[in-house]
Amino acid sequence: MLSLIWIPSAVSSALTATVSRTGLPSGAVRNKPLFFQQISPDTPQVHLARSGEPNSRKNFIFHEKGTVNIALNLKLIHSCNIVKLTLQQARGQGGQAGPVAQQVSGFMPEGSQWASIGLRASFQVQNGTAVYVTLDCIRGRVNQITHEGGTNISILWVAV
Repeated sequence: MLSLIWIPSAVSSALTATVSRTGLPSGAVRNKPLFFQQISPDTPQVHLARSGEPNSRKNFIFHEKGTVNIALNLKLIHSCNIVKLTLQQARGQGGQAGPVAQQVSGFMPEGSQWASIGLRASFQVQNGTAVYVTLDCIRGRVNQITHEGGTNISILWVAV
């Protein structure tokens, strides 16, 4: 089955990014943020924090209120008993961060096979809302995260 929805560009915008090659967490990872590299152009509604801005390459910042749909795919090799991928949200400058969505995955034998974790979320944002992603490995280690194909984030913003 295929579902298709059309949303006019006048009331929506989209952004895509891949995980950044630099700063990839490995080893005993405890609630480490993932850093991204934006591959689509900025839009008036959302952008990845740039160099010189607070939390550059980590925070996706929204400039208008609306509904956001986020799809995140992470491809990694790990030996963790539990891997948690958490989408965190902060409101305004210095706002308190809190989880919006979380995906939990289980044990991988010997940490030598690629595993994929997907996270999907839809929620409301305001002007100044920032979101970022953290990775947590419980009892084990992250051996590798792919920065080519398989690890990306897509954000769709729609006006309220």
